[in-house]
Parts: sequence; C-alpha cells; structure tokens
Amino acid sequence: MRDDPHGRITMPGLASSVPVPSRRSYLPGSGPATVPEPSRRLLGASLLAFGKITDSQLRTALTRQASELLYEVLRWPKGRFDFRAVTMSALVESAQLGLPVASVVMEGFRRVDEWRVLERTLGSFDAVLVRDEIALRSLDMGTLPTKEKAVLDCVDGERTVRAIIAASHMSSFDACRTLVQFLEARVLRRR
Repeated sequence: MRDDPHGRITMPGLASSVPVPSRRSYLPGSGPATVPEPSRRLLGASLLAFGKITDSQLRTALTRQASELLYEVLRWPKGRFDFRAVTMSALVESAQLGLPVASVVMEGFRRVDEWRVLERTLGSFDAVLVRDEIALRSLDMGTLPTKEKAVLDCVDGERTVRAIIAASHMSSFDACRTLVQFLEARVLRRR
C-alpha cells in the first residue's frame, strides 16, 4: 500500500492497472470484454477477460480489498476526512460490493485492538529482521501453513519489517500477525 501525491491510498492487487488489449473496461455482469485495441484496464478485468478468474472470484477479491482498506483507515491514529456528495463513476457503481457494515466495523475495531499489541511487539517497521537458524532447525517446515512459509521466506536479514510486509503480498495485518508469532517463538529476531 502506498500514498499518492493526491492523498489517495492505493494497494497493489486487483485495482492496479496494466496494459492489455481491450476496447472497454469490465463492468461486473456485462460479460467478457472485447479485445481489439490496446489500452489500460484494471487487472481484475483483464484476468476475467482472459478466463483466469470468475466473476465470483473477482467480486470476492474486490470485497476483501475494500475491507482491508477500511481496516487500515480505522487504524490511523489521526486524520482529516472529508465527505462530499459526488456522482460515482460507472465502474464504482457497477461493483456494488454490498459490504456488511456491522461486520466490517466490528472486525475493524477488533483489529485496532490487536494492532496495538502487534505494533508494541514489532517495534519499528524500519527494523531489520533475521532468522534464528538454530530455532529454525527445530521447526517442522512441512507443517507450516503456506502463509507462514511465505512470510518466513521474505525474511532475508536485509529487509525491514515494512519490506517484508510488501514482499509477502499479504494484508499488513496478516503479515504482521505472522511476524509477531515468529518473534515470540524466537524463530525471528531483530538485527
């Protein structure tokens, strides 16, 4: 996730645009896109147009991405918010994710509480983490869940916590929770 010069937040993933051949953007439910002339289109639309994902998978990914963004905003210690009555673009209007507000708010506040603990344990996001090779030998790598292996593989003794989170391609919350588990198990340590 990164800030752009206009104050908006962008996250890598389905909202990223990539150059692909297309005449129009994908609107959920509108069927496959045509492919004659080159332009830029949303990654999710491209994956859908090339048959790599289904409409349902795209909607699930967009719902998760939107929820993760909301959870990140709830975590901010301060900020300035502005509500404006504007007409939504056709692309935004077509998504109609229908996020369950009560569930998103409850999960967001649960995460806010857990984030405090995670941040205290992690310390600075600019700290470099290293593996404890002796502790790793006692760990059965075959039984580790895929996400935990992915985070552990990102720890190379050079990357900061921030870089590990980015390299893991996971939500910052999930990656940090995994890092904290490894730190508490003394599999990882700060350099």
